[in-house]
Formats: sequence, C-alpha cells, structure tokens
Amino acid sequence: MRYFWICVLLTLAQAHARAVLAADVTFQPLASITNDRNADLQHVGILLDAGEVVGLRFDTIDGNNSHVSDFSIDDIKAGAVLDGDAERKAIVLQGSIYSMGGNANLVITYLSNGLSRKHTVCYARIERDASGQWHILDIYEHKWVDHLVIKTRPLGISTIQGICPG
Repeated sequence: MRYFWICVLLTLAQAHARAVLAADVTFQPLASITNDRNADLQHVGILLDAGEVVGLRFDTIDGNNSHVSDFSIDDIKAGAVLDGDAERKAIVLQGSIYSMGGNANLVITYLSNGLSRKHTVCYARIERDASGQWHILDIYEHKWVDHLVIKTRPLGISTIQGICPG
C-alpha cells in the first residue's frame, strides 16, 4: 500500500512540475500570416522558456477553424506540418533551432500542385537580435519580415510571399 501512495505522490509532483514549466513558457510572435484564398489570420511565433527556444506556435486566430498548434524542437527537426494533414501536407516547416547561437535554419516545403502532389522548397532563417528578440529573415532579400502572404492557385500554393522567391 505504501508503494501505491509513493506512486500517487510522484505522479502529483510530476504533474505540478509540468504545470509550473508550462506557466514559464512565453510566446514571442514572429509574423502574421494571411492568404489570398480566405480571410484567415494566423500568427507564427516561438515558445521561450527562460530565453531559450523550446518550440514553435502556429495560431489561427481568425477564421472558420480557430486553433493553436504547438510544435516542439523535435517536431520541427522531423518536419512540423503547419497546414494540412498526414496525407496532404500543404506546408511543412523543418530545421534546427540553436537557442544558444541565436539562430535557426529552416526549410519550408509547400504543396505547389495538389493534382501531381508536387512540392516546392524554399529556405528561411530565424535570428535573435542584440536585444534578445527573434525575427524571421528572408534569406533571399536579406531582411527581417513580420508578415507572410500565402499566394495560392487553383490546385496549390504558388509562393509564400515574404520568405520564398516567386
């Protein structure tokens, strides 16, 4: 019986520790996202714990399907599906975030032709400035961006304006 109570206490302590950890995580927006297909407004940003990046948040704040999706560092390494589902991955973000170095190199893959299932790839970077704020860097234009526009065509995405050429 004593083993049972020890397990209960350990479980409660772990739950409390997770709740405290979650309370310390803050969200820093990087960019707003709109598209030419609907009126959805989204935000993408990083999740910080004591100044260190612990994940990414993709937040649909205005639209028919408002929701928040959080992705861990491991999810991003494996390829976080920002839009779509397991079968139809419309936008995937993949890369490694280096909190200590203050940067992240990212690969954005988007569905450019749904009929042929063709995907297009572009690259972006996230950087931390001298004041500790993080920003998305358009590596093609060498400038920080805070607004992305998903440009669509009837069967897919033609570009993600702000970070992808096109």
